[in-house]
Amino acid sequence: GLNSPLTGLISLLVIFIGGVNILLKIPGLMLLSCLGIFIWVPIGIIIGIKIDNYMKRDLVANLATLPLMLSSSAFYNILEAPVVIKVLGYLNPLTYHVNLIRDYSLSKGSIISFNLLMIFVLSFILFVLAFIFLKNVKLVSGER
Repeated sequence: GLNSPLTGLISLLVIFIGGVNILLKIPGLMLLSCLGIFIWVPIGIIIGIKIDNYMKRDLVANLATLPLMLSSSAFYNILEAPVVIKVLGYLNPLTYHVNLIRDYSLSKGSIISFNLLMIFVLSFILFVLAFIFLKNVKLVSGER
């Protein structure tokens, strides 16, 4: 109950004492967080179209979540990862999203970066694929 809000307050206190002015960055962080929608929505559309059973769809989504998180740079520096994890990480859209948010929040250069470019490129490709799949789908569920 009280543990999470207390942890958040302690984290904010440490941030303010450390000199990071996070309050000025909150609007930018919210905007960058919303950019992920443009990657994950078309992926969800494609999965929803290709899998015709609710149980299979939920299973695929649940089984994909953990490997996506663990192969991205959310928990470690991808440059120091083993080669296999590094390759999987660079194929993972979450890597670019996490890096973009991390770089912005830590003030590492401009918001316009390779990570932002990759998010836009991947979003465009995924939306085109989703549109192609949507154009060819029968919009009646066979599940009862």
